[in-house]
Amino acid sequence: MKFLILILLHTVIFSNYEYTLQDLNNTSPTYRDDVWLPSYSSHITLHYFSTQG
Repeated sequence: MKFLILILLHTVIFSNYEYTLQDLNNTSPTYRDDVWLPSYSSHITLHYFSTQG
């Protein structure tokens, strides 16, 4: 039970992580703009991080 509480606490603490990244989707209206997480706070977002190569 303590382990489950620890995992849930860890998830809540790191779920509010804020960052900015450049939009590299050439079909997006924000292409080449910096996209910042809080500017999309009223939308459901999918975050996918990958490497090129």
